[in-house]
Amino acid sequence: MGEPAPPFGERDAVVIDRPSRHSGLELTVVAFADGEPRIRAYLHTREWKRILAVAFGPSAAHAAERVEDLLDRALSLGVIAGPAA
Repeated sequence: MGEPAPPFGERDAVVIDRPSRHSGLELTVVAFADGEPRIRAYLHTREWKRILAVAFGPSAAHAAERVEDLLDRALSLGVIAGPAA
């Protein structure tokens, strides 16, 4: 198995790339050149070793908020998630 790689290509545009409000995670929102849904947000570990949540939305801001909220909800239900989980 090779090195972890992000789930998007050269033709796709990274719209948001910043630390998540969840410690140790990164938030990346991508506008895909092809395919639906066009805008997808990912919560992932550094260097894309693990993706914890994916969400989509009509805008980058909406998708980013939604993916953060999905992990909040999972954690509130007792799901063990995080960079080291």
